[in-house]
Amino acid sequence: MLRADEAGALRAAHARSRIQWVLLAGLMVLLAVLPTLLYVVTDGRLDHLLGRDEQVSARVDAIQEDGKCRYRPKYWVEVSWSGHTAGSGGYKRCGEVPEVVGQTVQVWVGQDGEPIPSSPTTDRLGLGTLGLGLAAIVGGLAAYFVIRAGRARIALLRRGGNLLQSAVPVEVSNGHQGRPQLRATVPTSELATHPFRITGLVHTRPGSAPTTGKLRDLAGTWSLSLATETGSRERIGLLERGQERCWVALRQASTR
Repeated sequence: MLRADEAGALRAAHARSRIQWVLLAGLMVLLAVLPTLLYVVTDGRLDHLLGRDEQVSARVDAIQEDGKCRYRPKYWVEVSWSGHTAGSGGYKRCGEVPEVVGQTVQVWVGQDGEPIPSSPTTDRLGLGTLGLGLAAIVGGLAAYFVIRAGRARIALLRRGGNLLQSAVPVEVSNGHQGRPQLRATVPTSELATHPFRITGLVHTRPGSAPTTGKLRDLAGTWSLSLATETGSRERIGLLERGQERCWVALRQASTR
């Protein structure tokens, strides 16, 4: 059964998860604007993104191969333009260069006189898409783990870990990427066929208050009692060895 001090630790962890959501939201906002910030800081092209550069028609004067960029050829393209803001300069191109010497191309020139071959709209869309992609990937993965841990905690709190099955001996070890996993040592147990990855919910050591978070020092032999029904997609179980207890959520580990 779930003890009162263990339930208190679970409720405190669940309350802290609200802060995790706030931090996650802040992280996603930061990732969304990070590419634009790096672009502005490293290249100093804020005026370009704000559409303050002047669009001019320039003549391609020279094209020179200048090393590699991501296994593709890199070229240096020199251009010049006339008018009331006459000037010359160059820019880099990765991959195939569509320009030829003598061709007229559109470039955007800022106060520093350096030409940029892409329009402000194109750069804004590219940087925005990259930022949103980063935010979606990292935020989605983080949210998945926060939600999964929260569901397991709520399931354990609601059911109290009652109706535990008979205990079976299990061996806990560090599996893929150091994630703790267990396997039953009794051949007839349902946990003997495949190893199961475990997520710690609340851990109680002799003489210490219950703790939540990452599992530590769990390698070795334990006695595991599974809860018959918790309302969670993951199985909930209680690991015990001597006076040490650890409530865990179990998910079948990948065999790859």
